[in-house]
Amino acid sequence: MQTSTFDSILDEIETLSIDEQAALLVIMHRRLSDRRRTEIAANIAQENKTINRERSFEVQLMKRSRT
Repeated sequence: MQTSTFDSILDEIETLSIDEQAALLVIMHRRLSDRRRTEIAANIAQENKTINRERSFEVQLMKRSRT
């Protein structure tokens, strides 16, 4: 987002009533929390894939060393 767009959004927010601004803050906080939660879940899923891949590799090495 360009600075001028960001500034214009801030200017628009200033035209809202105090109650509307407070409601906007609540909504944005929820959205940011949801976005962060989604990012964390994606990171965990990726880590689990990596761990499973490493475990699979270790098991294959162990099987090869037995033969």
